[in-house]
Parts: sequence; C-alpha cells; structure tokens
Amino acid sequence: MPINTDINSRIHTIRNIFNKTQFQFSQELGFTQGIISKIENNKVPVTDDLISKIEEIYCISSLWMLTGEKPLLHINPKTEKDILKLLEVTYGLSSTDLRVLNNFLNLNNEQRKTLYNLFLL
Repeated sequence: MPINTDINSRIHTIRNIFNKTQFQFSQELGFTQGIISKIENNKVPVTDDLISKIEEIYCISSLWMLTGEKPLLHINPKTEKDILKLLEVTYGLSSTDLRVLNNFLNLNNEQRKTLYNLFLL
C-alpha cells in the first residue's frame, strides 16, 4: 500500500490540535507510539482502522483525513450528548471536566446562583 504523505501529515496535525504527545495519542487510539511515529515520519501508511478510531474518539471527519476537504469536525450536535462531545473535542475536556459540566447543567436556577455567589465573590 503506497504512503499518502498528505494523510500522514493530517494525522500529525490532529495530534497537535489536541496537544497530545505521540504516546498519549497512541494510547487513546489503541496503537503503539512507534506506529504513530512511523506514520508521522511517512514510513508506513495510515490504516482504515486508525482513521475510524480517530473519527470515533476525536470526532474528526474521515473525509477530511483522507482528502483535506472540510469540515474537519464530524459532528452535528442535535442531542445533549452530541453537544457535550463537541465541547469535549473543542476544549480538550477530561472525563472529570465533563462530569462537572454535566452536573452543573443539571442544577436548578437557585443552585446555580449559589455556585455563582461562591465563585464570583
């Protein structure tokens, strides 16, 4: 299988967008750091499995990875879960961040006002 250096370069770009080391990126995707390094250095081609994993975990459009055609993000937020996923991807939120955000959103107005008073004094 020939190496498409544009696709390999986009993988590197994705890793940098999310400010991940090769090791962190590889662990989240279920690959080795060595494979990510080889991809970024154009020594091996990107696999369909890697593209699928990136799309699933980071919501990056497979079309963008393969062609560079926009949009970059592959998400159309219609549900609360989609909106939280978009926030997670956009701001690099951790699972703890998401729990805090979700808990805050489930507070009633009075409970939110109490928190505002605690944090904005």
